[in-house]
Amino acid sequence: MLTSKKNIEANDFWLAFCDAKLDKEAIRPSEVKPGQFSRGDLVVFYKYNGFAHVAIATGRSAESGSPSLYSLWHNRETHPIIDDIAGICAHAKSADKDHPIETIRTATPAWYLPG
Repeated sequence: MLTSKKNIEANDFWLAFCDAKLDKEAIRPSEVKPGQFSRGDLVVFYKYNGFAHVAIATGRSAESGSPSLYSLWHNRETHPIIDDIAGICAHAKSADKDHPIETIRTATPAWYLPG
């Protein structure tokens, strides 16, 4: 996978800030199932060139049945919001029409780990 230094740094920042390591294999947005993410999981979205976005799982399901996520996009006029996988992917696509979200990975912050 091609990556840019800026994208790697942003991904590393959020994971380090939350004391989390990626703990799941990458999946496509269409493969996400209801209840797949636990409350507090970091959900990391990737495009062809690396990191694209981080959201936090609410532990609930959206009306669509997809996991509900707190999206922490940088646009203060419209975010933070609670959205589902399709909604976050749509926001990302509107920001960069040529490069949609391709995969998702999750990470569990240390404060949610037992022991």
